[in-house]
Amino acid sequence: VIASSAEGESFGWHMGWRAWGLGAPAAARQAFVADGQAVNWTIHRQHFSHMTGILDLMHALSYAWRASSAIDDSATYRRYATWIWQGQVSRVIAELRQHQHRVGLPETGMSANDHRERIARALTYYENHEHLMDYPAYRREGLPLTSSHIESTVKLISARLKGTEKFWRRDHGESLLQL
Repeated sequence: VIASSAEGESFGWHMGWRAWGLGAPAAARQAFVADGQAVNWTIHRQHFSHMTGILDLMHALSYAWRASSAIDDSATYRRYATWIWQGQVSRVIAELRQHQHRVGLPETGMSANDHRERIARALTYYENHEHLMDYPAYRREGLPLTSSHIESTVKLISARLKGTEKFWRRDHGESLLQL
């Protein structure tokens, strides 16, 4: 585990150096699994472009859940989850576009819980990451589909550093992360 409070560029260099040191470039199968944050995909492009980029399946499904809860059809989530699993994200996008057209675009400053906003966010997420969502191919190649095990580790580290009764100066907190 590598942990740091550094900004994305520095952290990307740190990750690249550590991966090289551990022999990652020699691995037969290589994947870079991350959520949709832009900084993750910048790190992928700059330091790990030789690896297959994979959008974390759990994040993809969570956007489907939020969007489907805004649509008055109880079968929507199951349909979206099936299409995502089958690598047919374009079908999810097409259906979300229809729903967005029907309900309208969200207004500026709209609550994240507004049904128009939920649909818009999911639509944008899938349009931006569709190229990272070929889950059938990743399964055939034996690649991981989720970063859940790492995310739980991050939460554990965060709890240790940010929990109650913990007051670190930035430089001390970074030292603890490096340990």
